[in-house]
Amino acid sequence: MTCLLVNLDSSAAAQLEAALVALECPVVTEGSGQGHADLVFCGARSPSLPGLLRNRPAPVVVVGSEPTEEAWVQAIEAGAADYLCAGFELAELRWILRNQESIARTAA
Repeated sequence: MTCLLVNLDSSAAAQLEAALVALECPVVTEGSGQGHADLVFCGARSPSLPGLLRNRPAPVVVVGSEPTEEAWVQAIEAGAADYLCAGFELAELRWILRNQESIARTAA
């Protein structure tokens, strides 16, 4: 599953990219011009987020700093596929990836 990283702060981007590489997921970054992404990870405060959620080129996972149920609910209600709090555990990311792969298979 190819993942696109959009407008993440540098520490969240580094952590997420390292974790995705460890899980053998190709990573592309905004503006790299590297083809299609199956899943988008976008910063919660990104100016690109509303457009991504509206246009949904791929499922969007909001990456934020608030480890609260409220932050997760707000992201889901806005149209995100999921919410991931910076400082996440690898198991959380693995679950999101498996869940999105399952949804994609079901939709196909």
